[in-house]
Amino acid sequence: MPPSQNLLSGALSPYLLQHADNPVHWREWNPQALAEAKTRDRPILLSIGYAACHWCHVMARESFADPAVAQVMNDLFVNIKVDREERPDLDRAYQAAHYLLSRRPGGWPLTMFLSPDGAPFFGGTYFPPAPRGGMPAFPDILRRVAEAWEKHRPALAEQNRELLGVLARIDRHSPSSNAPSPQILGAARDNLRAAFDRENGGIGGAPKFPRPAELAFCLRESAAQNDDDLLAQVRLTLEKMANGGIFDHLGGGFCRYAVDETWTIPHFEKMLYDNALLLPLLADFHLVSGGKNNADAKQEPRAESDSDNSERPILRAAQMTGEWVLREMRDSRGGFWSSLDADSEGGEGRFYIWTDSQIRSALTAEEWAVAESRFGLAAGPNFENAWHLARRQPTATTARILEIPESECAARWESARGKLLRIRESRIRPGTDDKVLAGWNGLMIRGLARAGRILDAPEWVDAARASLDFVRSEMRDADGKLAGVWRRGRVGRTAFLEDCAFLLEGALEVLMCDFSAEVLDFARELGERMIADFADAENGGFFQTPSGWEEDALIRRSMPFEDDAIPSANGIAARGLLRLSWLTGEGAHGEAAEDCLRRFWDAARQRPEICPTYLLALREWLSPPALVLLGGDAAECVRWRKELEAEFPFALFFILPGGEGKGDAAARLPETLRKPFPETGARGYVCSGFSCRAPAETLGGIRGQLAEGG
Repeated sequence: MPPSQNLLSGALSPYLLQHADNPVHWREWNPQALAEAKTRDRPILLSIGYAACHWCHVMARESFADPAVAQVMNDLFVNIKVDREERPDLDRAYQAAHYLLSRRPGGWPLTMFLSPDGAPFFGGTYFPPAPRGGMPAFPDILRRVAEAWEKHRPALAEQNRELLGVLARIDRHSPSSNAPSPQILGAARDNLRAAFDRENGGIGGAPKFPRPAELAFCLRESAAQNDDDLLAQVRLTLEKMANGGIFDHLGGGFCRYAVDETWTIPHFEKMLYDNALLLPLLADFHLVSGGKNNADAKQEPRAESDSDNSERPILRAAQMTGEWVLREMRDSRGGFWSSLDADSEGGEGRFYIWTDSQIRSALTAEEWAVAESRFGLAAGPNFENAWHLARRQPTATTARILEIPESECAARWESARGKLLRIRESRIRPGTDDKVLAGWNGLMIRGLARAGRILDAPEWVDAARASLDFVRSEMRDADGKLAGVWRRGRVGRTAFLEDCAFLLEGALEVLMCDFSAEVLDFARELGERMIADFADAENGGFFQTPSGWEEDALIRRSMPFEDDAIPSANGIAARGLLRLSWLTGEGAHGEAAEDCLRRFWDAARQRPEICPTYLLALREWLSPPALVLLGGDAAECVRWRKELEAEFPFALFFILPGGEGKGDAAARLPETLRKPFPETGARGYVCSGFSCRAPAETLGGIRGQLAEGG
């Protein structure tokens, strides 16, 4: 490998390609780069980031593009650049190492210094090019680290041995001999309830993240326990987010987090996974709340909303988010891209912000009056001498102030929104990371399928099905196995656990919209691969990477259990395998799910609030949701499903093929699903786990069985 050039020009990742012109002699993480470090006896400078990361761009401009800084890097290190989205296994391992070394949380860009065998001995995140705010200059750090490597190698080697030993013990939870019990659900509810911000919504203070996994758990528990207070906290959080600046009021979609506790100013990057998780949560809230006003729940705190109906901003955010995903994040072949950048034209948020004069000149006087009142523009700029739009009052209040009907007020805003959006579209857009990640697509497939079914948006369901078809047909390696990354016709690394687990849930949700033997076959393929390639057969649980894959180069083969920015892959795997086992009758899937839940039971009891996705899977294992099999006249079955899902939002509904002309499709079903269905009318079977009750010939009959507990 030539030591004197940058080798990123052939990378698949857009993030790595952003660095292909740096004077730094970057390499990708691969056996050749690791071998070069050993051959040259040089430490490795490992830099991990992602395409939409603001501070990654800052460090790139300040240091990696500077020939003088690059020269120091090239002289002293073998430099390796990693896209954390492409290689979450490396990011997880070295973020953990960073914490152990510094006792501080990590982040991006992550800057780690490794011995040639990959063991980390020093690290940090962003470093400035010159001393700033108590932080040392990056070139000084480089020289000091290189000097320590040369002068203190035996001591560093001992530190490495100790660190690797600690890393090896992380995630290695012993399976519990005690049976999991529902008491842990109550403990998690109490802990999350205590952590809620009862004024602004959300959990904790600034910076404030959406945390959809915690909200999904609370929403599910509020329904299971008839807990109005918990439902109120979910409502307040979703309302505050939908009205706040973390939501894009012109184009739809949510940013990654807010820098303040009131959700006003976001970190402007938009991630596919955030919106994939929030979209079905917003739709589920719509379903669970049943359109109730705040006044309908005695213990609920009031929050501002349209016409005193707190559902409307939440529903509107769901609708606009689905529209944004299809408009701005979809590849022409059906997959969904990864993110939109925080920066454009060299500045954070520049695409999204406005001056007063820009807004005034675009709108009529009547439209400006509505916008000024709606967003509180008279108060003065809220972001770097400009405006980022965050809603300050509901339509009813604005209409009352302007003395116009609410319908007129809403129409003026929609007209204004269209004009501002068209102007914004003419600006230089933030960069798009157009790689397709199998796992994140699995999240979006589930989100669009579920939200599309609940909110009567068939185009969303169609998009979910198209994405699933794309992944299962196009994202294959030379051996036909599922790949985890795709971009412009090229596939990247093999599938990881999150790819298989998230796609399994997406496939199951698509099956609940439109049953297909091909999709069921794909779901079974995913389940079988998780058990064959990722499961710890002895102790239960699933590793992040498949067995035998790059094991010599990985300092840690992790087993993700707690939730992070994305849900726990083990929690999603357990829930997906449980549902797959009930659907197909294949006990091996259910046994693997049970082993997984037992593996983490003792760890979950210690801090249940950190693993809400695991707890959602545990709830379904302890109390399996009703599984309703419908068949017969398709239109009648759809009508039944819609009515029943509104009353029993967490039951699982499948409309199965059967009847005249559907023999071949029915014959491909597993034995558990081969039910006799009528040629006319409809019939339903209410099942729980592996047992089903007598068939019900009427909608009322199914409703009665579900009300009795299935």
